[in-house]
Amino acid sequence: MEENKTVVTNENFDWNAFENDLGVYSQPKEEIAAAYDKTLSNVAVGEVVEGTVTAITKREVMVNIGYKSGGEAVLKLMESGIFDKVVKVANILGCAVCGALICSYVSFNWNVVMMREGVEVFNLQTGVFDAILPNMMPLLLTMGVYGLSKKGVKSSYITFGTMLLGFVLGLLGVIA
Repeated sequence: MEENKTVVTNENFDWNAFENDLGVYSQPKEEIAAAYDKTLSNVAVGEVVEGTVTAITKREVMVNIGYKSGGEAVLKLMESGIFDKVVKVANILGCAVCGALICSYVSFNWNVVMMREGVEVFNLQTGVFDAILPNMMPLLLTMGVYGLSKKGVKSSYITFGTMLLGFVLGLLGVIA
């Protein structure tokens, strides 16, 4: 059985310089590519191969399939646009999951009601907010928290601020 190795990646690698050939190579890139191509075995796009994951970075996963073509296979997949399509689908799926989680786990309902002779005449939550967009208030609360985090506000401040806001509005009877 093959021994697992720990691979250290360079987090400061300049992808822009690499992809746009900005002085990364000491020889012309075409010469290096031709010499490298002579050492490769071909792996077809979509072909299932067995291998060992050797490195995981923010952009890719490197798999040793027993040939020197692992890097070339990754480059071919990147050039073909398959990775871009997978990332786009993953982003759409992530947004859908976040939307479902917001509706399921975030609760924010206004408890502002107008009564006349003991009968409810107007309810701010159902009469306005839910009529415009159901679950709008949890969405707005979540987007507010997201906006604060993007502005660099510490997450502990956001958490305690949200708790304090909920506590005060709950004591005042404004939210349920």
